[in-house]
Amino acid sequence: TQVALLRVLQEHRFERVGGTTSVEVDVRVMCATHRDLAAMVEEGTFREDLYYRLCGVTLQVPALRDRLADLPALAEALLERIGQEQTRMPKTLTQEALAALGHHHWPGNVRELANALRAAELFADGEVITLRDLADNVASLKGLADCPSTSPVSETRAVPWASPDEAVYRLVRDGTSLPEMKRSMERACIERALEEADGNITRAAELLGMKRPRLSQLVNQFARQDKVEVAQ
Repeated sequence: TQVALLRVLQEHRFERVGGTTSVEVDVRVMCATHRDLAAMVEEGTFREDLYYRLCGVTLQVPALRDRLADLPALAEALLERIGQEQTRMPKTLTQEALAALGHHHWPGNVRELANALRAAELFADGEVITLRDLADNVASLKGLADCPSTSPVSETRAVPWASPDEAVYRLVRDGTSLPEMKRSMERACIERALEEADGNITRAAELLGMKRPRLSQLVNQFARQDKVEVAQ
């Protein structure tokens, strides 16, 4: 509980479950969360004293979808780790498979990437992971027609953009039609709203200023397009 953790941080002591003797500890605590703890303090759902005890040094780590330029290096490091766990040489990704990873939104962040690579490594026949080895929800062929497996990864297609202005610039430069741009931006906004709302359709609709039935319709439409099962 929050009270128990606060006591450990304040007194550097704790009691084991079922125990009666206090154990003294000298530790540093590192925490990670996707929740807005400051807002939770305001709401009264998180203790203010515990919040300030934990906020010694705060680092804001962007979500994977906001730093996809790091994805190739992350994927290589994760495959290296998987190879070490399996006591064999790490497998590599084709350019087409890497481009598909760059197109995915990664709502589950780096953990989702690790799971996707672990599954692909298992299903790959040889030492190279191809597009067909990736799960269906990751291996979307949308936008990959111009990226054959033997060519380098197209940075503009495989890696999303850091800002809306840059996104529009690259879409126009690539000759993307206005309707395609609108669909791409619409989907990105909906996915971000769902992320902020922890998957709650009603809350996401409020954030986007739209009716819940319309948002639900669009989510189902995207799910059918990508063959992804989306929880309502």
